[in-house]
This record gives sequence, C-alpha cells and structure tokens, in this order.
Amino acid sequence: MSSGPQMSQPVWHGVEAAFPAVELSTTKDGWPVATVPRDQYAGLCRWLKEKGLNFLASLTAVHYLDDGEMHVVLHLYRIDARGKMDSRLVLKVKLPDAVGEELPSVASIWPAAEWHEREVFDMFGIRFTGHPDLRRILMEADYEAHPLRKDFVDRKPNLGVSRETLAKDAASKR
Repeated sequence: MSSGPQMSQPVWHGVEAAFPAVELSTTKDGWPVATVPRDQYAGLCRWLKEKGLNFLASLTAVHYLDDGEMHVVLHLYRIDARGKMDSRLVLKVKLPDAVGEELPSVASIWPAAEWHEREVFDMFGIRFTGHPDLRRILMEADYEAHPLRKDFVDRKPNLGVSRETLAKDAASKR
C-alpha cells in the first residue's frame, strides 16, 4: 500500500481487525486512506490517537453534489519525539449532503480539530456534536448559507463590473 517515501509499518496497522467495516485504499500519490462508517468515526479516531496518530493536520469537507454526498476528510500523522513523521493516514467519513448532517466532534481527541470543525460547520453546514464552541468562524453569525457547498447560490448584487471590463482585464494579463 505504499508508494512515495518508505516508512516503517504504519501505526494504524490492524485497523481492519479492530474495525471490520473500514475500507482501506490508497490515493494516486500513495497516501493510505481509511473510509469509516459514521457510527464508527469517533471510536476509530480514539483508536488511531491511541495507536500514535498524534497530529491532525487538517479536517475539512468535500461536497459531491452529483453523488448526493459530503465527505469529511482528515489528514493524520504520527510525529515522533525527534519531530519526524513516520506514519500518515487520510481518514474519510461519508455523509448525505443535507445541511445539518451531524458527526461527533473529535476536538477532545485532537484539540486542533476545534477550529477545523468550526470552519466545516460554517462553510458546509455539518454539525459536530459535542463540540465545545460550535459557531461560525468566517461568516457573520446570522448568515444563513454555507458558501463552500456546491449548491450555494451567491446572492450578492453585481457591483458594476461589466463583461466588457472583465474581458479588458483578462486581455491585459496576456
């Protein structure tokens, strides 16, 4: 399951035995991927942290409008005492694409998730149950939409930039 830099046996080795519903795959560039059912997400995250995946680099979402799905995606690493990365994993959980879908917060497992989950809530509308402070982080508190969803409709008025002006601007950059 590896292309790219050689690493020792990954710290998440044995995930299939502990969580039989997890699907393992690899990205085109060699990243190991574990796709977990929603009901096993929190348990798997705790297990991965206990196994040594101690650094959450990102937690975001991707909206697959045509498939009717949202994917919450985490990039996890093990950073050893010398500061070296010796294991990595992409963790995915698939959700229906409705605004307000819920997933347990992992902020108590990886504290950095607190800000990441707030951004995903703000931009995609996914709620993280048990989050210590789930509120908008980028948009105004009373804003009703989620701008990174593919079904987002931009409601701001045209600010007077005409097609001709845009065409002139594009031509001047050639």
